[in-house]
Amino acid sequence: MTYPTQAQYVLHNQNKEPCDASGKLVDPHQPSAWMTHKEADAIAATTGFGVGFVITENDPYFIVDIDGCRDPITGTPNELAKKWSGILPGAAVEISRSGTGYHFWGCCEAGLSEHYYNRKNGIEFYQGKRYVALGSQMQGEIGIDWSAQLRANLTPRPETSTLPEEGPVPEYTGPSDDETLLRMAMDAKGSAAVAFGNKARFKDLWNANADALARFFRPRVTTRLIDPVQIQHC
Repeated sequence: MTYPTQAQYVLHNQNKEPCDASGKLVDPHQPSAWMTHKEADAIAATTGFGVGFVITENDPYFIVDIDGCRDPITGTPNELAKKWSGILPGAAVEISRSGTGYHFWGCCEAGLSEHYYNRKNGIEFYQGKRYVALGSQMQGEIGIDWSAQLRANLTPRPETSTLPEEGPVPEYTGPSDDETLLRMAMDAKGSAAVAFGNKARFKDLWNANADALARFFRPRVTTRLIDPVQIQHC
């Protein structure tokens, strides 16, 4: 069994932020940042960087990511991991970089993620426009189509759903108090676009960090860009 053959591999640093061979952060969704698996492995071997793969909308691949489902010392999987091993028998599976999770790889019909939740019941399901930091000890077959099994076991999105007038969307599982949300936003390293250099960080916006924001805003920032009073609890 091998990883995908497409030349859509990228390097990443210890924070799982995609980068080039020099360590400069890159946008993994820009083809100019891609390389072959062999090229990425060779650079990673001499730099200590990790290797990731970019799943595009043109690829048949999906990934089911389950965190915290494996004892890193004994290697024993929990019941959720065992369940998905039974749902996808023989599928490609690797141990996540943390050693505490699994990535299940396979193929499925296009657009499936539009009809099923990406995060629900302890698993994450992705296809298209997704960068994945590769793990280790990959085994199984990546080319099997699991569309039927995924439809039978993923949680479907409501066919007609509208956003609530106030409060979080039904699938939200994060904290509910403003103080915790703000602390998490301030501590966050940012979205993919932030990490890859073409979006501003929340912390810099909140603190009106003129030096950090100079390349995004003209003229230079001289006042607070976000008024705390304007942030409403949601």
